[in-house]
Amino acid sequence: MPKLKKLTSMLNNLIDSYFSTLNYFADTSSEEKRCGYMADWLWKIGMENNEWDIEMDILNKTFDQKSFEVKALLFPMDKLLTIVNKCLVDAGVENDFVKELKFLIQLRRSRDIPTVICTAELVGANEKIYNSKEFTTIAYDLKNLMSKKRKS
Repeated sequence: MPKLKKLTSMLNNLIDSYFSTLNYFADTSSEEKRCGYMADWLWKIGMENNEWDIEMDILNKTFDQKSFEVKALLFPMDKLLTIVNKCLVDAGVENDFVKELKFLIQLRRSRDIPTVICTAELVGANEKIYNSKEFTTIAYDLKNLMSKKRKS
């Protein structure tokens, strides 16, 4: 018997994993040295493009706004899919049960603090929609994402 209640817990774990301090990305591929956590990267790109509401499709490894499809934000996706597959096995559910899996992300300022609000949504083969709790974090290190020339 499938344990579908575990899917909601999985969604919360996915958000925690994506926004974890373990997901720190330093872009050393250009003359500009940029680094930061996922919330920092989301805020930096959001400010550059005046985009404040973002949808991240985990299954397809895409964003609804192409400007967010940068290596820094995409590199944790494989890890998220591994978590999904392990949780589905643990819940006794087939791997093709998940039809849609996305993060709904909002970038907001709360008392002048750059805040990220995220919920996860999963649509199952049974057409039921599973939702996570609302997750809130802040962008810690925006100054390291601003364009800086690398010192030689």
